[in-house]
Amino acid sequence: MLHLLTTLLPPGRTSGYAAPDDLSVQLYLDEGAGPGLVRATGSPPVRPSPPTRPSGSPPTRAGT
Repeated sequence: MLHLLTTLLPPGRTSGYAAPDDLSVQLYLDEGAGPGLVRATGSPPVRPSPPTRPSGSPPTRAGT
């Protein structure tokens, strides 16, 4: 993720790289007016829950 972030930034000097875990990174970017902190955080993929049937309804059978 750190490599991707550096490719998306505008031109400038970068420093202070940190990747405390797989889902967050940070660095400082200086475009000439002093450094600024750039931080990116992601989240793990969300897995959908299996569908549920309403309570009290009978189970369905395939092919009927």
